[in-house]
Amino acid sequence: MPAEEFKGFTLHFYGEEPSREQEMINVKAALEHIASERGIKVVVHRYTPHERLLAHLCRARGNVVFPRSDMNPRAAYEGLPAGNPVYVNEEAMLPQAFLDL
Repeated sequence: MPAEEFKGFTLHFYGEEPSREQEMINVKAALEHIASERGIKVVVHRYTPHERLLAHLCRARGNVVFPRSDMNPRAAYEGLPAGNPVYVNEEAMLPQAFLDL
């Protein structure tokens, strides 16, 4: 997706469980670097309790889901009740029926 499509928006990234803190620090640095090169505003959150994450999803204008591997597409489903578009990568392994929505 080209950076122009994100102009005027702030992308929020939500991290891993506290046990994977060092990995999230590395991911945060990489995301911030890539975003700044493209002029995209980002906020990288570390661990966020599930209830708070759902509240953020309900206020969002869209959801981007890009797990490195996933056999449980729950993250993609969680944004649907808010009526948001969901952008997802192939690694999420979503069923075709979801992609057809």
